Amino acid sequence: MLFSGFLQKKIIFALVNTNTMRKTVLYIILLMLVLSACTADHEAMRQRLQYVSDCNRADTVFSEAWLPTVDSLVIYFDRHGSANDRMMAHYVQGRVYHDMGEAPQALECYQRATVQADTTSSDCDLYTLTAIYGQMANLFHFQYLPTDEMHAIMCSEHFALKEGDTLAAIKAFELRERPYYLKNDTDSVLMIKERARALYLQKGQQERAARALYVPINIFLDRHQYDKAFNAMKVFEKESAWFDDNGCIKKGKELYYYDKGRYLLASGKPDSSLFYFTKVLQAGYKEAGYKGLLMFYKKKHIADSIAKYATLFAKANDDSYLDSEQAIVHQTSAMYNYHRHLLIAEIEKKKAAQERTWKNIAVIISLAIFLATLVVIRKLKEKERRKYLHLSKEYESTVTELSIIQNRVFQQERDYQKIFDEKEQECYNLINKIHASQVEKEAMSEHIANLKLRLQEVQEEVTDLRQQHDEDTKANNRKIKSLKTHSEKLAEKLNSFTSVDMESAFKKTDIFLYFNEHKQPKYSRMRIAEHYWDNLIDEFRKYFVQFYTFIFIDNILSMNQRKYCVLIRLGFAASEIDILMNTDTNRRYRLRKLISEKLFNTSEVKTLEERLKRYF
Repeated sequence: MLFSGFLQKKIIFALVNTNTMRKTVLYIILLMLVLSACTADHEAMRQRLQYVSDCNRADTVFSEAWLPTVDSLVIYFDRHGSANDRMMAHYVQGRVYHDMGEAPQALECYQRATVQADTTSSDCDLYTLTAIYGQMANLFHFQYLPTDEMHAIMCSEHFALKEGDTLAAIKAFELRERPYYLKNDTDSVLMIKERARALYLQKGQQERAARALYVPINIFLDRHQYDKAFNAMKVFEKESAWFDDNGCIKKGKELYYYDKGRYLLASGKPDSSLFYFTKVLQAGYKEAGYKGLLMFYKKKHIADSIAKYATLFAKANDDSYLDSEQAIVHQTSAMYNYHRHLLIAEIEKKKAAQERTWKNIAVIISLAIFLATLVVIRKLKEKERRKYLHLSKEYESTVTELSIIQNRVFQQERDYQKIFDEKEQECYNLINKIHASQVEKEAMSEHIANLKLRLQEVQEEVTDLRQQHDEDTKANNRKIKSLKTHSEKLAEKLNSFTSVDMESAFKKTDIFLYFNEHKQPKYSRMRIAEHYWDNLIDEFRKYFVQFYTFIFIDNILSMNQRKYCVLIRLGFAASEIDILMNTDTNRRYRLRKLISEKLFNTSEVKTLEERLKRYF
């Protein structure tokens, strides 16, 4: 077009600057050049349109990069092309939008293409018109519009017959089963398929006739017509040319294995059905695969597998339904009016923005609630931990006081026993003296009287001491009973303290982390300083009161034996204890043997950990 404008300027210039004859000759020459240039330009656009059309027939997947090309073809041929050219330009434009997933724009282009067609003309491109209505039928099918789909299919069939392409007309007629399938009119589906099979067989198209049984097989199985299903499957597998020598169906058609598995399961061949259900799942058809496996395990009455595949099938079904719903919403947003589509898209955009805003607000609120809940939980845990530590200290204090009183009673018993022994010895000596003095009874009568008097006094003192001892014993027993009762109550509270994981809390302390680090083999030759052991035991006493009482108060153990028990309680392995305590296998064995003897009166070392678990 720029070239044509340039030539026009040259013509005007020549007409102004030459005489009439020269002007006329020059005008004719320049006009011929313009016509030649326009013809060349038109031929280039025709070739470009033919190229895009050939790419479409070769099943090229168009992308957005093709839009400038097809848009320019539409603009050009709407002004300069024939009816067939305009129809083809709008058709390939629709194919580009179709492959881009823009169904409303594609439908609009297809409709414009059908308007451009001059069906009264003898040279009308009926082949392309048939293809256009076929593409429209596909879009209507995926948008779940069976009425519109049926109209497009019948138009496609009509123009195929008008062109004389009976095979294309039969293919279009066979597609009538799709809108009936959407309406769940399976009787009509079977009728269409049976008629299509008959037409294909008349044309000698046995393979297509066999492939027409693909959908009826599924319907026969749903109706439990297993004989019909078997006969149809036999023909389908033998004549469709979709199966290789190993009986494997061509890629993309593996969903047939689901129907095969259903038939085998109903025919009493569950193991064979399992093979085909698994192949369906491997091919990526999760919903059908999980449903088939669910039916198989129901047949086998295997409860665990039933529960497993019921859950998987439900999830796959939900995902499939969600994808289908999303596709429907996307594809039916606008059908015929492009401007209406833009309006709906804008509304959807605003709605999506609002939904995102509300989702963000919901996320923020949820996060705030979560953080607040977390803070509250941490505060409650800290409160529970402090309460536990307070009870632990009170329990430890009570146990310590009980131990002191018990030791004091024991010492008091020893003191009384010593006094009793001394008094008894004194009485024994006095009695001996009395017997010795009886020989000299007359001379020693006064002395004997004094001794008897002293014996009476000592016996009275012994009686008083026994009374005092009995009173002290009763008081101590009452005190011990009270302390034991209190300690048992505290122990019950500590045992019921499940809201705080004290062991987990202890394992976060610095001293435990220090020992946990030094259990590594690289520290095997390093001796842990004694103050670290003191810190470990001091912290251990706060978190494991009962076990500490059992090891450190209720029983008499050496410090190494106590250390070993503490490390066992903290979960260290035997090899790790050897590293921490700088011992070997023999020394560890002797240590375990002494602990078993002192705590459980047995030299059996294998059950030491099991016996200690009672105090864990």
